[in-house]
Amino acid sequence: MHFLIVMLQTLKKLSNNLPGLSLLAGASTFLAFEKFRLVPLIFFAPIFLNKIISLSKNPRQAFLFGFLTSFVIMLGGFYWVTYVLHEFGQLSWVSSTALFLAFCGFGALNFPIFITVCHWLSQAKPALRSTQGGRVVWFSFCLPAIFTLIEWATPKLFPWYLGHSLYRYSWWIQICEITGSTFLTFLVYSIGSTLGACWGKAKQVPFSALGIPITLTAVTLSFGWWSTHARVFPEGQQLRVALIQANIGNLEKVAAKQGLLSSI
Repeated sequence: MHFLIVMLQTLKKLSNNLPGLSLLAGASTFLAFEKFRLVPLIFFAPIFLNKIISLSKNPRQAFLFGFLTSFVIMLGGFYWVTYVLHEFGQLSWVSSTALFLAFCGFGALNFPIFITVCHWLSQAKPALRSTQGGRVVWFSFCLPAIFTLIEWATPKLFPWYLGHSLYRYSWWIQICEITGSTFLTFLVYSIGSTLGACWGKAKQVPFSALGIPITLTAVTLSFGWWSTHARVFPEGQQLRVALIQANIGNLEKVAAKQGLLSSI
């Protein structure tokens, strides 16, 4: 019990400053993916990102802490890249670590871009949030839409979306055959963003604002249930498929192609 109290107090302190918010936003994102699989945490990420947007004093600060968020995500989610560079790139551990840290710097630039753009919009267009209806649209639709668009448009060496964290939940992902996984990103952000705006001392929107993400969730889960339980597929031939990945380095592959080693 004492440990839980200390942990909650620590989280409260972190959530009141920009460096702590960046750490929480990054951790709640990568911990929702493999190998941690703490999927519910993904719905907290939009809350922390929104707070970074609102607490940043200028676009430069918004980009800085957005970049810190992305660095934490890459550091925790792609830790295995160091081993890959060392084992298959035939590099030393020092060189592999240095390259990995450089990779963490540009691997998820959609986060600093998103935070900077939304901070600028909130400052340049205060009318977006001047009314209750405007705030409802801002938190439940505009922020999720901007995040989804920037996530889709930003190139990545290893493409991944926020919505990919739901890949283990069959009822959630069936709708991707129509919308693609970008819709799941929008849905995740809309749920987290609206919940964050409804709770807390600030309470920027009424609980009725949850109608938008709840409706989208109901449609998603209904389609998922129908697709996995009630949908009738035409019978076809069954195929058994196997995929084998060789555990060899690229240098060995090149040497084999050039005849320097026996064929692999």
